[in-house]
Amino acid sequence: MQEKPRPSPVNSKTYGTVSADRQQEMTGLEFVQGLVDGTLPLNTMAETLGYDVTEVVSGRVVVTITPNGTHLNPTGTVHGGLAATLLDSCMGLAIRSTRKERQSSRLLSHASRYQREPRFTTACGSASSVPWRRRMTCRSAI
Repeated sequence: MQEKPRPSPVNSKTYGTVSADRQQEMTGLEFVQGLVDGTLPLNTMAETLGYDVTEVVSGRVVVTITPNGTHLNPTGTVHGGLAATLLDSCMGLAIRSTRKERQSSRLLSHASRYQREPRFTTACGSASSVPWRRRMTCRSAI
């Protein structure tokens, strides 16, 4: 079901979905650039968690968030799922930004390893994609 884009209470971004037909008309870079500049709606997960897609060049995307009390786990630190969601979004959009018109992309696998608990006031995830094999892309994220 296609949702109508809703205006953001914090900025000029909107939230919703982009029709499959509209997505097919754009390159991946045009699609992600639309998320960055607000001409296309961010997904509703971005609205729920409060993150933003702030930068894109072909193969590289930056997603940012300022964690608040709703992002904490029971011990009072930022929940690892928030970081995982940011990295998932970065990786998927970085790959998407390299695709041509009518070419789709899917994130097949995502693994996270934390060396310590996340403690930050602003989080920024950045992902880059590198072509790997014929039909897959390997990506790294920080």
